[in-house]
Amino acid sequence: MRLMATLNEEASKEIRTLKIGVFGGTGQEGRGIAIRLALAGFEVLIGSRSRRRATRVCERLNGALGEGELIQGGLNQEVARAARFIFLAVPFSAATELVARYADQVTPDTTWVDVTVPVSGEGKEVKLNRLGNQSGSELLVAALATRESMVAALKTVPAHALENVPASLDCDVFLCGDSAERKKKVTEILCRLPGVRVIDVGLLSEARTLEGMSALLIGVNRRYGVRQSRFRLVGL
Repeated sequence: MRLMATLNEEASKEIRTLKIGVFGGTGQEGRGIAIRLALAGFEVLIGSRSRRRATRVCERLNGALGEGELIQGGLNQEVARAARFIFLAVPFSAATELVARYADQVTPDTTWVDVTVPVSGEGKEVKLNRLGNQSGSELLVAALATRESMVAALKTVPAHALENVPASLDCDVFLCGDSAERKKKVTEILCRLPGVRVIDVGLLSEARTLEGMSALLIGVNRRYGVRQSRFRLVGL
């Protein structure tokens, strides 16, 4: 396991000038990711099937930011063509179709960041849906030109914590993928979020473990009546 240390203002200028898209940016998790990325200085594009809905959410988030139009909205296909990083923050049940539909509209160097977790259940009982020997991220990557295009991250950070801005996330973010270079770039992005330490846990196959951790965390939060507990490793 390799530790990616928290980055600061030395993060590459190239990364900061690239456009970051958020599919599912009108939902709670997507809104939290979008506003935190915008606060970190990135140009953020929220994608939706409805231009009107994307625009409405962007107006609300930009109003909260109070610093102009840092977040812009558009149709999913427009965001797919423009963004060089796409955070996939839709429910997992919708993710397969979404990735397959827009996979051929992105550039070869576009990196998909999978935040989804295949879980189900009511009340305090949460179940990780079994997908054979694959994680949700590995199932999604089948629609992409190369497996290296996918990086899994933020799977163990609750949506409520992401949207609780301006509070610091104060947690470890576990990241995995098959491309060291793409993981490095995603790390540079995420380490600009206050209170985040990024830990590289290995290849994309490790997403299976992260999804299991997420299911466990959802269950714990429900059982104890909280919404924002999250992981931090000690001794590392």
